[in-house]
Amino acid sequence: MERKVKKRQVNLTINVVPDYSRAGDSIVYYPNNVLGNGATSIVYGGFHEVQDRKAAVKRIPKNHYKIFENELEVWRKLTTPDLVNIVGYYARYEDTKNCAYFIAMELALGTLDDVVTGKPNVSAWTKESCIKYLNDASQGLEFLHGKNIIHRDIKPSNIMIFANNDHNDLAKLGDFGISRIIELNSDQTDSVGKGTYDWMAPEVLQDYNQVNDDKLPIKFPNTTAIDIFCLGQTYFYGISQGEKLFGNIVFRAHNVLSGNPGDLKKMMKKMSDNDIPLIKLVLEMVKREPTERPTIQTVLKHPFHWDNFKFLEFVQDVAGILDNKVKELQTLEDLDKAYSKYHLQETGSEFDFEQEMSSNFVALLSASWKKNYSNDSKSCIKLIELIRDKLAHFSSQKEEVNEDCYFGENGKFCKGKYAEYFNQKFPLLGIFLHDFFKRNHLERFYLERFY
Repeated sequence: MERKVKKRQVNLTINVVPDYSRAGDSIVYYPNNVLGNGATSIVYGGFHEVQDRKAAVKRIPKNHYKIFENELEVWRKLTTPDLVNIVGYYARYEDTKNCAYFIAMELALGTLDDVVTGKPNVSAWTKESCIKYLNDASQGLEFLHGKNIIHRDIKPSNIMIFANNDHNDLAKLGDFGISRIIELNSDQTDSVGKGTYDWMAPEVLQDYNQVNDDKLPIKFPNTTAIDIFCLGQTYFYGISQGEKLFGNIVFRAHNVLSGNPGDLKKMMKKMSDNDIPLIKLVLEMVKREPTERPTIQTVLKHPFHWDNFKFLEFVQDVAGILDNKVKELQTLEDLDKAYSKYHLQETGSEFDFEQEMSSNFVALLSASWKKNYSNDSKSCIKLIELIRDKLAHFSSQKEEVNEDCYFGENGKFCKGKYAEYFNQKFPLLGIFLHDFFKRNHLERFYLERFY
């Protein structure tokens, strides 16, 4: 008897992910184009049809509805015409059928982390571009803090890079899923959405995964100082091309909680004397005690963020104060001694500005050098006077300026080149004077705009 064999039916249907999916009437996203994947969401490349623009589309699962709700609440408060350094919001959609929530927003080229790690989707790292990105992000944070919003998750991957019309890329702060709107002068605390472990401030990290007697997460204070700490680490990471200020993950928590950065000397091998203003600023931003950290406004006024012209303006104003010899400024008699000590401490060598400047420049000053400066080249005050006086001298010259004098451009004196020359030659001068006047409570004398 012939045995009948039942043929197994083979399902040849292939589960192909469609080229695109829809979230509501205006949001399109591409499931195969994952831009980022976090603990509470996935971000896809997409398109917003109303704006007629490419978009980043964040998909948040149902169990993280509070993240979705919180991010929308923050964006409602940020929807203003003067929004520049904050990632823009397009639309939202609640997909009740698939238990997911969607947010469409501006699509970036990449992140600051992509720049530092050399990803091809963004421009190559340069110190100048990185400083600009950090300044952009800081202005975005200033905007947030001005609206009483704490970001709470500042890190390189949340600083988004965008192309700009003037060919200079622009950085914006993004990802407001765990941001908080706070009341002024409140003691508001929180126990959820602590941020990213590698970038946490000590007041958040100390109670990480800890619970109270009721088995509930321990609450931590919600203050803007949390953002300043995280931003300080991000500054260092960006300028040092990827070094972690508090060391690798094995030692980081201990170093953060004890207030001890990692081996700065080792990490600064990629850096120079010109980066000392950065180090001084960062160490202020990552102080163990939150109340000792600067505000974002103070951060933005720090010499690290000065361009060459700002440096020159500051030195000119200091020279004017020295000329006035105001009786309250008797402390300035110690300025030369203090700067000599500071220079030796930071560089290991004695200060002598004649040695710092090129022989060609000294020769350019010729007779006036021997008369006014040659015997006082170890004086910080004399250097300040030289910068101010020679600026006036070169600016008043009507004859053609030779290109060889460092400051010539198309036959004319170039103030920008002059400012750059002295700022590069004396990177410690601006940060020292800025700190000296503040420490001695002298900034009120015509210098308020620099603080």
